[in-house]
Amino acid sequence: MNMTKYILTPLLLILFSLTTLAQDCDPERPPTDRCEDANVLCDLDGWCGNSGGFTDTGQPNAFCGIVENNCWVSFRAFTTFLEIEITTSNCSNNNGVQAQMFYTEDCQNFQSISNCLDPAPANQSSIFLSDNLTPGTIYHIMVDGKGGDFCDFSFKVLSGSTSPAAFASVQDNFKVCERDTFTLGNGLASIDAYSYFWTTDTGNIISSPDNPTVLADTIGNYTLTVVDKPHSCIDSATLSVVYDEPAITTIIEPDSLDCGENMMIDLDASSSEFEDDFTAEWTRFDGEVLSTDLILSDVNVPGFYYLTIENATGCVAKDSVEVVNSVEFPIAFAGMDQELNCVTSAVILDGSDSSIGSNFEYDWQGENNVSLQNGSLAQTEVDSAGTYYLVVTNTDNDCSSTDEVEVVLNDAVPNSVTANIDAPCFNEPFGSLEVIAVEGGNSPYQFIFDGMETSTLPNLSQIAPGSYDLTVIDAIGCSLDTNLIVETPEIIVLALGEDKTIDLGETIQLETQLNRPMENIIWSPDLGCDQCEEVSFRPLVSTSYQVTAIDSIGCSVMDTILINVIAKDKVFFPNVFSPNGDGVNDFYQVFGGTDVAQINYLRIFDRMGNQVFQQENFQPNLIENSWDGTFNNKFLNPQVLAYVIEVQFINGIEKIYGGDITLLR
Repeated sequence: MNMTKYILTPLLLILFSLTTLAQDCDPERPPTDRCEDANVLCDLDGWCGNSGGFTDTGQPNAFCGIVENNCWVSFRAFTTFLEIEITTSNCSNNNGVQAQMFYTEDCQNFQSISNCLDPAPANQSSIFLSDNLTPGTIYHIMVDGKGGDFCDFSFKVLSGSTSPAAFASVQDNFKVCERDTFTLGNGLASIDAYSYFWTTDTGNIISSPDNPTVLADTIGNYTLTVVDKPHSCIDSATLSVVYDEPAITTIIEPDSLDCGENMMIDLDASSSEFEDDFTAEWTRFDGEVLSTDLILSDVNVPGFYYLTIENATGCVAKDSVEVVNSVEFPIAFAGMDQELNCVTSAVILDGSDSSIGSNFEYDWQGENNVSLQNGSLAQTEVDSAGTYYLVVTNTDNDCSSTDEVEVVLNDAVPNSVTANIDAPCFNEPFGSLEVIAVEGGNSPYQFIFDGMETSTLPNLSQIAPGSYDLTVIDAIGCSLDTNLIVETPEIIVLALGEDKTIDLGETIQLETQLNRPMENIIWSPDLGCDQCEEVSFRPLVSTSYQVTAIDSIGCSVMDTILINVIAKDKVFFPNVFSPNGDGVNDFYQVFGGTDVAQINYLRIFDRMGNQVFQQENFQPNLIENSWDGTFNNKFLNPQVLAYVIEVQFINGIEKIYGGDITLLR
């Protein structure tokens, strides 16, 4: 037996195993034994490593398994969600690996950000899922051989992005217009940890090239290089910028405007060459957009028209065309506006200042284009208000012009006057007349009053009663004839009658005798009843009374009457009475007439001079104001008594009377 053969066979198996474990996976940034030393991968996607040769450097607080020979790598997330595939191969014990993703700031305290793979089986693929990530943040992955197994492993990013740590972002290739400046870059904000640099072959960068976004003004290829300075990761991206050609405009030469078939024309630019995606605008000098089609229809105004065609890139092509008016229009002038009024019942419409000649026709038209006169005459007569049109046609080219004239009806005529007329009183020779206003018509006015012409409103402070003719003529000549009457006054007859004599205290009635009703009646002295034609009163002294009667126009007349008042002292003092209770003459009382106002006092004395009765301030003729013949509640014996009485009359006079009284039983 060849023993050498059998000894070599186990050695060959060991060498084969070691050769298999040492696969061709030599990463630029290998895994490390400690978390603190973990390399930040420039690109996690496709990166591979081996779990052999590492020791237990401590178990993270959030790890789900038991650490044997853990190793570490780190990466920068660029999305909030990641789905990462880990594939194991060439495992020495076929146990696979344990793996989990963490966030840590100090490699002492760990926060799990994924599911825990315990294990990730040998020679198979397993999935990390991680959500709620912060883009731009560095995260760690720990891989540990399950049960101390040595395995090759690799990562593949299935969803989300971890690459590159330095990310060069540019837009797609694009087109620009000639002489335009343009922006390169996707508008991302600058990150302090990155450095940026733009380069170009045939282009031209006109701003600082060390920004994520730059300005350029020349077509060419542009490259952005981004370096993650802390980790030396590099990424670059290139785009091409080319010129976009503007449209080639072609406007077909338009016909000239005329008064025949070419009263309106089209401007046609449909033969222009351009890409499918474009916008077009027709404008005039004032910038007003007339159309957004390539054909501008129904153009009837001469002048320049401008076409602008803009493609999707914004490149603009411009062109213009002039619309020529080859025919002059005739002049139509219908004349000045005119007026119908009370003086002018018809007017001549005169268009003689229009174009004149044998090749011109004139058509006067009223409402609804009804012809009034059609032919060679430029004038016509109308007698009704309205708008009239003159159409002047050049028979050589059928061009027509129209003008209009307004004929208005002024129906304002003087229709009335307002006057203040005061007739004279019957005892006066003159009244007054004043015209204060004219209604209607057109000022200024002329007046013919009683045959006399004047330009001012008639105002006569002295005018005899009678009828007066007034003619009002306004500014146009319209007139109004009217008649103003100053009435003849009616006499006022007023009589109070003959003077009268009455006794003091009597009531007298005065009555006015009038021939017609009065507006106002005034008594003097005031009797407390103005407007009364009859008054009743009781005069106290002889007085002359005056009454004034005033009619509706203020004319007045007056009359007076003298009332003589005679004071007769109508007072009576009995000289005997018999207070014996027989019902006859039992009381002593004072009697007075209507001229007595009151008894100021009554005093009765016996013959010895003793006062046996006194009463003050009482009315006469009243039994309750009498004396019953007693003194100190005792009946006096028959005797002769003396009295003193003071009487006040209604005219204010006071008189004292005295005498004897015989008391009987």
